[in-house]
Amino acid sequence: MKIESATIADAQAIVSILASNKTDTGLFQEPMTEVQKNLADFLVARDANGGAVACLGLHRDSNELAEVYGVAVLPKVQGCGIGAMLMRECKTRAVASHISLLWLATVKPEYFSRYSFRPISRPTQVPLGLSATDCTLDSRPLWPAHFHDMRPAGRARLLMRR
Repeated sequence: MKIESATIADAQAIVSILASNKTDTGLFQEPMTEVQKNLADFLVARDANGGAVACLGLHRDSNELAEVYGVAVLPKVQGCGIGAMLMRECKTRAVASHISLLWLATVKPEYFSRYSFRPISRPTQVPLGLSATDCTLDSRPLWPAHFHDMRPAGRARLLMRR
């Protein structure tokens, strides 16, 4: 299994991987236009034949903050550690890019806790419910002026600090 950055040729495979998991209510279904627009965010896991069998999006929100989204594995190869490989590569790339905080919205906080993600609170006055103290890093504001996507309610917000 090889993990690498997605290419334009992977856009349809990413949409298909997400669609193959449509019964997973915690997974956002990204349309082709969004996948193409954000293709640089995606990593794919390739099988021995070079086909994409899993994907993960890592969207940089600011210098220090990035969202993990679209983590999906084709059902026929789930349970083989491919999701773990994607998460490890995601964290490696975040560190290499000097990203110090990763966040995600999920209905499966127990799954992501194995990768050091922890739940964060959700007061309404702060994006994603972070407290004012969580919104600074070394006395600098953490959140960009425009937060790119306020994910729907009903999902736990998780944060990982490195």
